[in-house]
Amino acid sequence: MAGLLLVAGVTWETTSGRPRRLLLAGLGLLLWIELAVVARTFAAREAAVAGAMNIALLLALALYGARGGDARLLRWLAGGMALAAAGLVVQVAGIAPHADFNENDLCHVLLTAALWPFYRAGTTLES
Repeated sequence: MAGLLLVAGVTWETTSGRPRRLLLAGLGLLLWIELAVVARTFAAREAAVAGAMNIALLLALALYGARGGDARLLRWLAGGMALAAAGLVVQVAGIAPHADFNENDLCHVLLTAALWPFYRAGTTLES
């Protein structure tokens, strides 16, 4: 849900008019689908797929938003997406540095670290 809200925020700032409305409606539908899947059964695979999809959407929106020549948004989003992608790779690959600190723990540390560049990306936006 947090990932889709991040994508919705970037959608709001990088688009307008009918494209914005269509994209936000699509994100709402996607959120409904994700919640239905999670309510039925939760597995790391579904979370990794949702995360990868959010990263792809963010990349597309960042590239679209940076078309005016200001690449700050793209740089900060790329940093956050790289950390988030690293977390997903750790989760899916099962990279566990220690028995008491497993792949899920490391994934969430990387996802938490990704919040800083995402925040910095948000500071570049002007309404």
